[in-house]
Amino acid sequence: MQRIILIRRQRPGFLLMEVLIGITVFSLFVSAIGYTLLYGQENTIMAGDRIRATHLTQRALDATRSIRDGAFSSVTTGTHGVWVDRTTKKWAFSGSQVISSGGYVTKVTVESLATDWVRVTGETKWKHGYNRSGAVLITTELTDWGAAKPVGNWANFTLEGSWTDAGTPVMSSIALYGNYLFAGSDTSGGGRGLYIFDITTLTAPSRINSSFNLGHATYDLAVKGQRLYVLNGDNSNEIRVYDITTPSGISPGTTVTTYNLPGSGRARSLALRGTTLIVGAAESGTAGEDEVYTFDISNSGSIVLQDSLDDASTVYGIAVSGTAAILATSDNGAEMKYVKVDVPANISFPVNQGYNATDTPDGTAIAITGTSAVLGRANGSSIEEMLLFEMEGGGGYDVPPPGPWFHEAGGGVNDIALDPTGCYAFLATSFATKDMQAVKLPDTALPEADSYDTSTGFGRGIYYDITRDRVYMVTDSALLIFKPGSGSNSCS
Repeated sequence: MQRIILIRRQRPGFLLMEVLIGITVFSLFVSAIGYTLLYGQENTIMAGDRIRATHLTQRALDATRSIRDGAFSSVTTGTHGVWVDRTTKKWAFSGSQVISSGGYVTKVTVESLATDWVRVTGETKWKHGYNRSGAVLITTELTDWGAAKPVGNWANFTLEGSWTDAGTPVMSSIALYGNYLFAGSDTSGGGRGLYIFDITTLTAPSRINSSFNLGHATYDLAVKGQRLYVLNGDNSNEIRVYDITTPSGISPGTTVTTYNLPGSGRARSLALRGTTLIVGAAESGTAGEDEVYTFDISNSGSIVLQDSLDDASTVYGIAVSGTAAILATSDNGAEMKYVKVDVPANISFPVNQGYNATDTPDGTAIAITGTSAVLGRANGSSIEEMLLFEMEGGGGYDVPPPGPWFHEAGGGVNDIALDPTGCYAFLATSFATKDMQAVKLPDTALPEADSYDTSTGFGRGIYYDITRDRVYMVTDSALLIFKPGSGSNSCS
């Protein structure tokens, strides 16, 4: 019988190849791990660069504010470095920039907006090698707060200037940035969602950037630094943030960031509390779709969710007083509500949630100055549309009595503005012959001081400008600018 013998021959070439492949794979693995570690370390270092630059920029702005507090005249226009004067031990301008350890270059640029009003831009730049370079830019505005600025005689106001649209954009909320005014609008009647005006000449405001179209209805606006926060009806980007360094150049390309609230197009109101953005939303019965949100906006290029609260109502208005956000809501059992926001990452309703006004019309607007809070309501046949509350301490969760006190507006109150002295409340209403009303607050009878009837539709949004002592109101088709009458104001 034949035997078949299989002989296995050694093939050294293949063994060497396997060794080489193994070494190559291992080298690639080690390189990848090393690159990942180095890349992560580099990102950490770069983040540290930005944090330090942000601190230096903010310190320069705070120092400029300190100089303003000493004497507004010392805040001169131009580009400056900010130092501590060794003789006076106080902040002062010196040179055109400051170079800190680590090679950070910081400067502030002061631009005059009026005799008692400046815009201050802080900037810090750095360059550490080829990859680690950048800049941080922060802007604020300062006024001569120490100067006497009495509120004018709003018991006899007049129309100073206006702009009227050929259509009916149904404008609503208002935000101010220096000599520029932003107004939100509806889109169902041809409105473009956001309108931008130059109000340098109060007698003749002009619309700019007329080609811009937001494409969605805007419900509320706010300005912080050089950022415009827009709450709109976009189902996937209810919060939009725009860079408004150049208002005439706002476009989709100047969008800084966006945020999508749970649900579809639910954002309705907002307020700012330092570096916290508070947002109110339309009522939803779906789990996870809350009605009150807090966001961290300390980094002006991002919106970071902190916390949220579920509430069975729509939040139409938000105002902030101390540790409380006060809401105007659709809740028939509490048209005015409190939310504790002193810890933005852990907000809550206090035991005393708010106030249940007579009858059922919704709370539509809320404004606060000092210890006075004014709630606006939708029109009702047997109720007054404006309620005044007095909050002891200015930030507690007080529930009347004393008060509240009432004013019959004759129509729904769509928006409210207050002068900071607490002398007048300015109402934008749906009363056909009194679209704008000035109401005296110190008199608890809340008498109407004066009113205005416009032919451009109902009063939709209103804003009091403390710097110019002017009131801006938007209607279905117009921007109106009011000025106080002659004579001294009697706030009693």
